[in-house]
Parts: sequence; structure tokens; C-alpha cells
Amino acid sequence: MRVLLVKLSSMGDIIHAFPAVSEAAAHCAGLEIDWCVDRSFVDLVRLHPAVRTIHANPAAGHLVSPADPESWRQLWRLQQALRGGAYDLVIDAQGLLRSAVIARLAGAPVAGYDRRSVREAPAALAYRHRTPVARRQHAVLRIRQLLGSALAYSVDKGGNPPTRLSLPVLPRERSVFLLHGTSAENKKWPDAHWIGLAKAAATIGLSPVTTWSSDAERRLAEAIGRAEPATRIIARTSITAIATAIARATLVVGVDTGLAHLADVAGVPTLMLFQASNPEMTGPTGGRSRALVPAAGVPERAARRAAHRPTDPSRVVPLEEVVHAMARLAGGPA
Repeated sequence: MRVLLVKLSSMGDIIHAFPAVSEAAAHCAGLEIDWCVDRSFVDLVRLHPAVRTIHANPAAGHLVSPADPESWRQLWRLQQALRGGAYDLVIDAQGLLRSAVIARLAGAPVAGYDRRSVREAPAALAYRHRTPVARRQHAVLRIRQLLGSALAYSVDKGGNPPTRLSLPVLPRERSVFLLHGTSAENKKWPDAHWIGLAKAAATIGLSPVTTWSSDAERRLAEAIGRAEPATRIIARTSITAIATAIARATLVVGVDTGLAHLADVAGVPTLMLFQASNPEMTGPTGGRSRALVPAAGVPERAARRAAHRPTDPSRVVPLEEVVHAMARLAGGPA
């Protein structure tokens, strides 16, 4: 059976689909899984060994630019590529109008969430098979239930299936990877806390490692390096190179961002800081990973419109709590 999965973005959402793909491949003998994703995330999807062919959607965030003939040609080329896959089934795990339209381009029956479960209700009109999936549950479980229903196998809600990524097998380092980067202002942890965490890591024999992908993130990474000379800074590079470095770490500390979710699904013990989003919906699922939340709690529903606002001081996870959790997870003195 040949199946196309449509999950276009974002990094965290794509990673949340990895366990479902692993589970589907394990349950369905002979299943061939292809994936349609926004062009900027092609290398991320390549990390999943069960995915055969990746179709790159060239127009992130929209289908076409009406006044741009080239965008129409790109959409036509995408349609030809999808139809060339001769799929038996398409599964839209994104649940948006644009993902539903792309799913229909493949010319095969489409499965997706029903109108009460989908993110944009009109998208459900594009599906031949509609699955009711409760919204108030973890994103990973929602996608697993969708694929299980579409491919006719039962999903064990007790735990997520293991996911092996296509990464080099290298020895672990005695290090902690600090993932401070996020585009959402209300998810950021104070710069001084990252510097304090790097210093604390060095005192218990953990070499701090960090990276950056923007000028602002670079400034913070360099500030961490100046304050704690043992810090290794990885300059902006490919997702494969970063994933390989993360997989070698003893543990990861990060805000609620795509790379932290990647660390968790790769099996690296991860401390994820939730200050503006709800870990019950998107928290880490690894057996040795933990979500850390401020004493004031987190909003029940993430407010996307507030992403540009600075972190609420009452919703900052205390540095001391993170240092304590890091020491315990690393096996050092708490």
C-alpha cells in the first residue's frame, strides 16, 4: 500500500508526527510512506527512516501568489509529482485548507480529521474518510489516532512507539545542549538564566554546547561562551548536523521549540521549559524527559497572538529549579 502523508509545517508539528509514522510502518507490512512538506523542512523529514519519497511544497504559508505565474507553475509541478506517486491513500495530518487542497492534488482518496477535530473546519470537506479525534489531548497521540484510523490498526494510548532517526551512531559526550532559540518572545528564558545554567553545568562536569540561527541568538550564544569558556558554540548549520550533535549530548535543556522536540524524539533526556504553552498538549514524551513549568502555571491555551510579547515575569521557570533538574538527570550532585 502506498500512502502520502501531508504535514507541511512547523518543525515541532512535523516532529510530533514522527512516532505515528514509526507506528504505521511497524503495524502495516509492505506499507510505503511518502511525505509532502514545506520546502524548508525537507531535510528534517529525511531524518525519519520509514519515509521513502519527500515532496517539497514550494509555497510555505500559502498555495499560490495569484499575480505570480511562477507560483502557479510550481503548484502544477507539485500536482504532477504527487499524481506520479500513484497513492492508494492520502492522509492530511495538518488539517488546514491549504494542506487539504494539496492532499487533493494527489488524485487519491483523502483521510483527515472530522470537522470538530480539524484545525480549519472547511478542510474536512476535502476528506473522504473523516476521523473524530479529541482536541484536548497530546498532539502526538492525536496524529497517531488519525493514522491508526486511516490505516485500520489499534493505537495503544499507554505509550509512544520508539522512533529511530537516520543519524550517525557516535559515542555520547559528557555535555548539555542548551537550546535557547525561539522566534516566540513569550517562550524565551532570560539571557542571564542561560548564562547561569552554563556555569552550573560546568561545575558538575557537563560541557555546555549551544547553537544559533539568527543574529539575536548568536549574540546570546556568544555571551554564554564569554561567561563560561568551556562552552562550545556550533554556528548555524544544517538540521542533520545539529541533530547529530544533539544526539551525542548527555541531556538537553531547551525552551518549547522544534529542536527540543527533536532531542526528545531522538531519545535524549530533555528538560523542556514551558512558559507560554501547555505541556499537556505538546510536552516531551520521552521516558527520561521532563516539562518544567513556572509556579504560576502556564496558559491553558497557547495564545499565538501574544507570541511577540516578552515573557511574563511571573511565568519564568526559576534558574535554581532547572539547575537542580539538570543535575539529577545528569547523575551529578543535586
